[in-house]
This record gives sequence, structure tokens and C-alpha cells, in this order.
Amino acid sequence: MLCLPPQPKPTHKGNPNPAALLEKYAEHPTGSSYRWETPAPSSTQLGTAVKFFTRHQPQHMWSASKFKHICFGSAPEVAFLGRSNVGKSSLLNALLGKPLAHTSSKPGHTKLLNAYSVAGGRGVLLDMPGYGHNSRDEWGVQVLKYLQRRRELRRVFLLIDADHGFKGFDRLMVQTLAEQGVAFQVVLSKVDRLNPAELVRRLVRARAALQGDDREGQREADDWRARRVSCGLGEIIGTAANPAKQRRKRVGINELRWSIMVAMGMDGDVAGLGSGFGEPAIAAEWDHVQGAGYDEPDSEDDDDDGGGGGAVHKN
Repeated sequence: MLCLPPQPKPTHKGNPNPAALLEKYAEHPTGSSYRWETPAPSSTQLGTAVKFFTRHQPQHMWSASKFKHICFGSAPEVAFLGRSNVGKSSLLNALLGKPLAHTSSKPGHTKLLNAYSVAGGRGVLLDMPGYGHNSRDEWGVQVLKYLQRRRELRRVFLLIDADHGFKGFDRLMVQTLAEQGVAFQVVLSKVDRLNPAELVRRLVRARAALQGDDREGQREADDWRARRVSCGLGEIIGTAANPAKQRRKRVGINELRWSIMVAMGMDGDVAGLGSGFGEPAIAAEWDHVQGAGYDEPDSEDDDDDGGGGGAVHKN
């Protein structure tokens, strides 16, 4: 069994100065998002994303404890990864528009790989066990198998708690995704807990962590930064799926929906969505799942700091 490399000792303490980084970067954050490789979606595109996710009822497709038990299909998939209690299940429920993913304040509550269909089976969202506090080594093994072998995987959305920023295991996950050549994108969760100025700082520091401008926890001689930049998308979306304060709207959900559509290659289907597309043939592939006897989805979520022990391994 090949394990991830041990977390290197930091050679530089403290976060980089966001003001200095803003002077270095030509592009600046806008609202709750930060894009330096992609254009911001138009209002028409955001409306298309809403239709894509809401015109058909999402469904729980399957849950599996091991990669070999996964139901295989041809629909494009995106996976959601993050530390325990990063807010992943609340975000998935907001995207789906339906509380299919179970939420809990207990770290490590997700024990299975859980798949949800959208747009009548045209796409699949995968909820994966959290890493860090209360995680288990065997969960990491199955997650790595999925990342390495799943042909339908189009992009991993890596959730980072905006209130805490990148932690050691987040950096290791970024390194793992880069080394495996897995396309990924960073999503900040719980941005409603930050004031606008602090949100800008968090977004800039997240970019710095992706591009190697944040030396914290990295060795000067490491050359994997270039590899991770090549597969980490230059777009960070800030989200608030379950705003802490009443009367505050959710943030970034439709922008993230559009990014998911782009990742799945569905962003050119505006005309089809506008005409009320019918049920695709792909949906029929999953009819047998309903009576297959899989466990119901089991997920984690929100309030605690998910930093801590645990490890991720791969065969």
C-alpha cells in the first residue's frame, strides 16, 4: 500500500500578505468569487444552471462502501471532497434543491460514497467521506481508488472552510489531486461568516496556496506546484449554503451550479434547456438501482472545525 507523503515541516510561518499578493495578481476577487482563468457567468447562464438543476427532481442513485460496489453508468460525474464538517452536505442539498444528503454536526458522519442524479440523469454529483477529524484510513483508500479509476469523473470540487482556510490535510489533498492528474476546483464554504474585507483576504490566500505563493507547509525545493496549477482550475467560488444569520440569502449556489455544468460539458445545452428537454435515455440505466438494496445516503456537515487526524491512502 502506497501512502501519501508525510506532511512536510513548514519553512515559513504565517500567511502571505494579501495586499502584496493583490499587487502581484492582475485579477482581483469580485463579490464572493475569484476568477483568473475563467469568465464570470452571465445572468442567462446562471438562469440556465437553475433550470438544469431544478427542472427535474434530483434522486439518490446509490451508496457504496467500496469502489468495487459502485454502480457504473455513462453520465458525467463531479465529486465533492473536503474536511469533516466543512459544510459539504448542506452545500449539496442547496445545489440539489432538496435535502437528500443527511447532515450532522458530528465529524466523520459520511461513511459511504453517495451519488445523486440531476437533470433527469444527465449528470451525477458524488458525496465523498470527509478527511481529517474522525475519518478512517479505509475511507481514504476507496476515495483514492475512485479518483484514479473512475472514467466518468470530470472534476473534483474541493471544499475549504472559509473561516479556517487551508489546513495541512487540505494541502495534502491538493498535492494528491495534482500528482494523480485529477482536475479540481476549490470552493470556499461558509463565507457568510466573514465580512467582505476578510472574504477578499481568504480568496487571495486560497489562490496563493494553489499557485505556490503561499509557502506555509511547503518545502522550497518542491516542484509539484507547477503540476497542481495545471490541473487546479483558476476559479474559486465562495458559497454559503446555510447562512448563519436569518434573512441572509444563500451565496454562490447558482455560480457553482454553472461551474458543474461546464465541468460536465453541459454548458452548451442552453437551447435544449429552454425548450423543456425530455427524460434522457441515460436515466433508464439507473432504474435497477431503486430495488438493488443499497444503503440510504449518510452524510456529515456543519458546525465544528474539521481539522485533525486521519490519513488518506491509495493502493
